[in-house]
Amino acid sequence: MKDVILTDNIYAWADHSRKQYLPHIFCLAGNVSFVLDGKPYIANKNDCIIPSSESSACLITPSEDFRCKVMLLSNDFVRNNAPDSSYRIVGHLGMIQNPILSLLPSEMETCLHNIRLIGERAAIPYHTFYNEILRRSFELFVFDMYDIHARQGDLRPNNAPQAQILIRRFISMLQEGECRTHRFPSYYAARLCITPVYLTEISQSVTHHSPTYWIDYFTAEEIKKQLADKSLTLSDIAYQFDFSSLSYFSRYCKRVLGRLPSHLRS
Repeated sequence: MKDVILTDNIYAWADHSRKQYLPHIFCLAGNVSFVLDGKPYIANKNDCIIPSSESSACLITPSEDFRCKVMLLSNDFVRNNAPDSSYRIVGHLGMIQNPILSLLPSEMETCLHNIRLIGERAAIPYHTFYNEILRRSFELFVFDMYDIHARQGDLRPNNAPQAQILIRRFISMLQEGECRTHRFPSYYAARLCITPVYLTEISQSVTHHSPTYWIDYFTAEEIKKQLADKSLTLSDIAYQFDFSSLSYFSRYCKRVLGRLPSHLRS
């Protein structure tokens, strides 16, 4: 399976499984309507479509003058090469709420330049440092997209519905490290003055994931940071994260990271 596919065909979006590829569609002319998760959308010239749901788009209907550039990135490539940035989750939540990002002409040109660079790098697998240069070109693209999204006000929490505000507060607590010692949704529900059932409902609605998914996600990121510090023993890290035993910590790592902590360090 290719890591990167570049095409001018909008229907490639539907042809490639969302469980295998993350699409980025840049609208160059005309407009296209589509349905995603049961919601209808219309994207126009200078819009970028980044659907974050694993659901496939349907009823894709381009206008006669529609032109686009589509970049499909394999989910494995994105997972292994996405830059470590706290803005990643903000961007993810934003695109769940609205998969269409409107670009200025200069921003569109920047994006097209970046995806051309990714395509050029992906086309030279014989390069001695192929993986490194492809990763760097992808990181440049991601940070430029984060910059565009951030300057447009990301989720605009002051104007957001109450559910979105609560989820932003929930995610903020996790980002600030509270997941190190609190890994049950009931703790965060109490902090937000809502019930665990309601936290689960709004988390599924706003992010398409459960609170436990996000708790495990941020805990895993924190654990990886600590494992990188070779001055800390595994027992030290288990204690920092309030695990009752090293074996419990190891089982947790196996579940959320796919490997035992001792193997992650080897």
